[in-house]
Amino acid sequence: MDLAKVYRHYLDRYANEFSFDRQIPDINPELIVVIPCYDEGDITLVLKSLYASYIFCPVATQVIVVINAPEGADAGVHQNNAMSLHSVQQFSGTLAEDTGFDVFAIVNNAMPPKHAGVGLARKTGMDLAVRILEKKHKEGVLVCLDADSLVALNYLSALKDYFQKNKRCDAVSIHFEHVLDVKRYGVDVIKTVVDYELHLRLFIHFQKWLGLPYAFQTIGSSMAVKASSYVLYGGMNKRKAGEDFYFLHKFGDKGKVCELKNTCVFPSPRISHRVPFGTGKAIGDALKEKKPVLTYNPMTFEKLKPLITSLQLMYTNNWNIIKPGFDKDVISFFEENEIEKALENCKQNSKDFAGFQKRFFQWFNAFKLMKYCHYVRDKGGLHDVKPKNAYARLLLLSNNTTDTDLTSDGEKILFHVRNIDKQEDIIF
Repeated sequence: MDLAKVYRHYLDRYANEFSFDRQIPDINPELIVVIPCYDEGDITLVLKSLYASYIFCPVATQVIVVINAPEGADAGVHQNNAMSLHSVQQFSGTLAEDTGFDVFAIVNNAMPPKHAGVGLARKTGMDLAVRILEKKHKEGVLVCLDADSLVALNYLSALKDYFQKNKRCDAVSIHFEHVLDVKRYGVDVIKTVVDYELHLRLFIHFQKWLGLPYAFQTIGSSMAVKASSYVLYGGMNKRKAGEDFYFLHKFGDKGKVCELKNTCVFPSPRISHRVPFGTGKAIGDALKEKKPVLTYNPMTFEKLKPLITSLQLMYTNNWNIIKPGFDKDVISFFEENEIEKALENCKQNSKDFAGFQKRFFQWFNAFKLMKYCHYVRDKGGLHDVKPKNAYARLLLLSNNTTDTDLTSDGEKILFHVRNIDKQEDIIF
């Protein structure tokens, strides 16, 4: 692959345009970490965390902080953004000139309101990272992090080693664990984030129980992508929220997404209204409305299981012949989404069952799975349940008889599920 040509094609046609007047140090980076920064204030903690990882095991790294705000943002936002810029400049000034670790900020406090948000901020930084690598004609890894997150000591070295050893991997979902600091955030916030993180993890475990190929987390602060794959698959989107979901699943549809489990990102559990949905918004809404965080009813997945395990029958038979064996809500959803047409298309464009199966899951992808979950909840009456109850059902479905006490509190259950998620290829 001619990397320079691939990079240039993307930069000429799809890159976000911006002006940048700083001379970027020539450190020949292997990793480029992009941190969106909006209305944050001092962000020294995340920079110190990254530098500690560099000191632990030096990996040539550049950190791009994208300080941004929509056009017309209020004075408080601009004040916090100025504080963020000052903290970046102050931290950068403490680094030795010959270090292989560089930090700098780019600032756009007048992003067009139509697109201003975390997606555009990530794209701006990641496209600049491609420009840096294009000048070197080299491969690299683009890493997404958030301004309120911390990282494990082996974070940078683990990323470098993983992509070096797994050449076919296009992108990774990195293991994460929300910070559970009661003294800093308060009992109510921590209790809420425990349930929310458990919801996130159980949703993926139920997908693994179903055997879905896209069962991986899509957390914006916990993902990385090979630079060549980034440009070949069209770069980052400009979504104001959910940019991480669509970004990683694009690689799942077209290439290969892996799970990096031997390091960790520690996102903040703080309340936030920077985006329309996500962890901070979910926690804030739950506390404001005084409602518990719930997760999908396990029957959502139990109803779907017979269809997912019948792909061979769908490959060799007509839909109308096999559909009587499925739940009525499942039939209704799939027929509303024109499954007969989709199956015919999959068959016509596949040489064998393996090709058919791949095309089927490109059609019934992670986005359509979410639509299905909401459909059976809203129209099928499968109301959401407490994460603890969903966990208990998952244990039964998985024939797990050597697990933690189901009377344990949510935090103990979360710790147990986290430990499972850190193990290679192990599910309930």
